[in-house]
Amino acid sequence: GAGGTAGAGGTAGAGGTAGTGGSNLAGDTCTNPVAITPGTLATETTVGYANNVQMGTTRPGCADYSFPGPDKVYSISVPAGQRLTATVTPGVGVAPSVDGGSWDVGINLLTAAACGNAVSMCLGGADVGASGAPDTATYANSGSAAQTVLIVVDYFSTGTNNAGAFSLTTSLAALPSVLEGGETCSAPVALAAGMTIRGTTVAKMNEYASQGSTSCRSMGTGGDVVYSISVPAGQRGTVTATAETAGFTVSANIVDGASNCGTLGTDGGVTGQVCVANNLNGSATIVNSGSAAATYLVLVDSSAFSTAMAGDYTLAYSAAAVPAGDVCSTATALATGATTGLNFATFANDYTGSAGGCEFGAGPDRAFTISVPSMNRLTVTTQPDAGADLSVSVLASAAACGTSTCAVAADATTIGQGETARYDNTTGVAQNVIVVIDSLSSDRAGNFNLNVSVGNIPAAAYTKATIAAACVDMSTGTTTLIGDGGIAIDDDETTGLIGLPIAFNFFGAPATHYSVNTNGLLQLYASDAGTPSDQWTNAPIPSGSAPNGFVAGYWDDFVPSNFGAAGRVHAKSDATSVTVEWDYPGASTRFQTRLFTSNVIETHFCALGSGFIGSSATVGVENAAGDLGVQHSYNQTDAGVATGSGVRYTP
Repeated sequence: GAGGTAGAGGTAGAGGTAGTGGSNLAGDTCTNPVAITPGTLATETTVGYANNVQMGTTRPGCADYSFPGPDKVYSISVPAGQRLTATVTPGVGVAPSVDGGSWDVGINLLTAAACGNAVSMCLGGADVGASGAPDTATYANSGSAAQTVLIVVDYFSTGTNNAGAFSLTTSLAALPSVLEGGETCSAPVALAAGMTIRGTTVAKMNEYASQGSTSCRSMGTGGDVVYSISVPAGQRGTVTATAETAGFTVSANIVDGASNCGTLGTDGGVTGQVCVANNLNGSATIVNSGSAAATYLVLVDSSAFSTAMAGDYTLAYSAAAVPAGDVCSTATALATGATTGLNFATFANDYTGSAGGCEFGAGPDRAFTISVPSMNRLTVTTQPDAGADLSVSVLASAAACGTSTCAVAADATTIGQGETARYDNTTGVAQNVIVVIDSLSSDRAGNFNLNVSVGNIPAAAYTKATIAAACVDMSTGTTTLIGDGGIAIDDDETTGLIGLPIAFNFFGAPATHYSVNTNGLLQLYASDAGTPSDQWTNAPIPSGSAPNGFVAGYWDDFVPSNFGAAGRVHAKSDATSVTVEWDYPGASTRFQTRLFTSNVIETHFCALGSGFIGSSATVGVENAAGDLGVQHSYNQTDAGVATGSGVRYTP
């Protein structure tokens, strides 16, 4: 084919390079695609086909298929004013033992001319699913004539399972009518509930940008337009923006009033810009909790990450009643025991961010409420689907949701892992708390179960007291655990298990081994079996999420290589104690954790450099089960974590 080079048994397509083992099968190249009409082809395969179409990394709008997997090409006519939707679903691959029998497909849409030009733009492309998951690409023909579109089904990577069976489903639908947005926030175009419209930012002025704004998102230097929406009292307004131009990523930001749009100007001024919701190629929502309808502005712009800085889009607006439990003010009652079959199907993303001790994600969330009697502990455990990634945050009141201030939160690092959060009510009266279950990303919002219990706060295993630091001289007689002639010190390093040279009980049970990491943690073990943690994200105590069974001398995300001067973690022991010291001279920081044969534990802050004031650290002890512990401080600046101070834990 033009510009192609045939391999053994292969036939080159326009601009492609044929791989080995191919033949002149229908659909093997862009010059002989399989002509199709809308519908489903249920028994397709790439087995026997060659690698004739390679997208590379230079084509805007394409999924990257520069790898040597075979591909198959189809052609379909898309009438003017219609949208093509094409979905490829993989079946069994050629190596069924790989990836559980499935394989990882991708899809690209392009013209015949673009197929033969290695730098031409694709009309659309997708590779967002993993092995066995479908991928969907769309193309909107907003022109005045029908367009022949090539559909290329390909494999995204090298490997044994790089071909297999698949189904291809295509459909056509009329495009929405055009309703162009206004140029400024002072002259928006009204968008009624239930409307889906089409518009463009091409040839529009760049009036607004999000640089410098902490609440607005990805408003680039391309043109922007403004719509207005009216949200009835007690309802949620949802605006969904979808890019229709290849390489164009559209952003939608919701603003409460023209005064919050920012400074007007062709340079995209941002002074005073405040957004109440935002999203990219997706939905932004706003809840009107007032007693009367409220009008909001929707700024449609190109993302700062777009390849194309302007393009066409569709914009849909809907308004609906807020379901119970969607926000903290409508939280649903949480019963003790097991609650199964929960999901996020009708819920929105109302809370985001990890400030204030919360762990809110980018996916939808649900709010529950429960009363915790005085001197009782609430324990909430999630059991998510294997692909779900959830967090649990407990807030003292619905009002705390507005300030994102959480009493406790839990977020394990492993997708599909259960989360456990424990809240202790140490006040003299019952507390009605809010429990927010959040999905950390919109594509990991699966089903989940909850297990909830309320009972007496367990008796503390240790009595905590603040003491003056009395640091051991570590200039001689120490054993290097990490760094300083031992293992080269690096970010998030751990030791293996080390035998304790003294008899020591931890939470009433014998501990025989320990490990340390560079982030200020000392873990204890009942035997020579265990997995040391390199966890850099500190957590409150107690927490069911790993790691557990530790002394947090000063648990923070230390990056020793950033400190300049060499650092080390080293140990020293005598007949009655073991001392472990974290020494980071480049950060002017040195602290010690000490274990005694009396089973007392001490932490000594010998020197804490600038910025090390406990604001992002955990100090305390936690048992191996993660359900008991003594927390001295968690992300606090008022707990006396300072040079010359220390903490003693007495059993």
